[in-house]
Amino acid sequence: MDRIILELKKYKNIIIGIVVVCVVIVTLFLLWPKHSTNGVDYIKESESKDPSALSEQLSERRLEERKRAIQDGKLDVFGLFDDYLILGDSRATGFYLYGYLLESRVYAYNGATILNIDEWIDSIQQLQPQNIYIAFGMNDIKNNLNNTSNGSYSQLLSEQIKKILNVCPQANIYVNSIIPASQSVTQSNSDLWSQIDIYNAQIQQACQDNGWTYIDNSSLVQDQSEPIYESDGIHFVSSFYEKWARNIMGVLE
Repeated sequence: MDRIILELKKYKNIIIGIVVVCVVIVTLFLLWPKHSTNGVDYIKESESKDPSALSEQLSERRLEERKRAIQDGKLDVFGLFDDYLILGDSRATGFYLYGYLLESRVYAYNGATILNIDEWIDSIQQLQPQNIYIAFGMNDIKNNLNNTSNGSYSQLLSEQIKKILNVCPQANIYVNSIIPASQSVTQSNSDLWSQIDIYNAQIQQACQDNGWTYIDNSSLVQDQSEPIYESDGIHFVSSFYEKWARNIMGVLE
């Protein structure tokens, strides 16, 4: 018996060490966080989704995050323009002339109409923008593009946009309504400017027929507590472009 006790004492430290190690292992096993199946489920769900649908979902999430940042005053509205291209006339040039957006992302110049889209097809094909914002109208009315051999303005607009989609099929299309001129300009040339409602109805019809997004800008001229027009009554002052951008992005308060 004494011999056994002596042997136990001899190996006392070893036995204590083994016990401590066992206790540590058991404790770690019990306290170690269990793997959540949520992450695995998310990965499996993502793998099962179409890549384009997943990309669209991520883009929408990013857009919503940016919208919240703008509403919280943490981000400029122009930060919402992501992988974009603007096509338009002299009014659209203000987006880069006033320094709000990149000139390389705004294809526009004085006198341009939807027919000038043909000039930019190769560049659009190379750029492959995800979001294309179209802002023509003034010169289309002046050139009577609602009454051509190609038919109505709606048909002509649809044909031109489809040329874009032929080379950039993944693009989202957003078409702006034509913004009226000032009241004095409208009254001085009512035959011209009175056609805006007709053209906007044609734009809306083209969007409805083809699943594109129509951007109604009529609310922008209803509140003129601040000046929005340059001295010519047609083009816009710098501060107007932020309001226009907010309306385009659908975050107008």
